[in-house]
Amino acid sequence: MKNRTNGGDRRGRRMWYSEMVTTRATLHELVDELPPESIDEAAASLARLHTDPVLRAFLMAPLDDEPLDDDEAELLDRRWASYLAGDYKTTAQVNPLFGDG
Repeated sequence: MKNRTNGGDRRGRRMWYSEMVTTRATLHELVDELPPESIDEAAASLARLHTDPVLRAFLMAPLDDEPLDDDEAELLDRRWASYLAGDYKTTAQVNPLFGDG
């Protein structure tokens, strides 16, 4: 079984990080390309990043790069195969279990 990590080796993590770093110019380009009906939603999302310390901490947290052991990897593979086979519940099916629906 492969040694799996979320970020790969150090070089892979650095490459992933460098691809995720967005300059202000790129951000401005993205905003300029938004359709008018998406501007309010984008502004609200950016405002949440600015005002919600929990969201900001979550998004800025480092990747979990601990390797999975063989049992964890096997369990994830089995669960993913189950999901792909259609063995899952929708939000509408689960919400009533928690009093949300």
